[in-house]
Amino acid sequence: MKKKTSQNDRISQKERLLIERLRRRPEMMARVQSILEMARNEGELKTADEVENLLIEEMCKLGNTTMRDWAGAAQERVREDLRSRKKKR
Repeated sequence: MKKKTSQNDRISQKERLLIERLRRRPEMMARVQSILEMARNEGELKTADEVENLLIEEMCKLGNTTMRDWAGAAQERVREDLRSRKKKR
């Protein structure tokens, strides 16, 4: 007997795109997974203050990872722009 797939079991195009993007950025995926694990509230019991501090730390790491990726991409765009300008001369 086959299990019927409900509407909620299917992965949407947006979800598929998110998964693909996170796979290309494993460090960012690790940060998001860590945040989701905190939300599950399993394991050692923590106070709200402890969870808040851990979440702030993870968000800072996620921000740093994002900025590093952004800066690398921006640097590459500038490099390509300069190369194309040099070729036009």
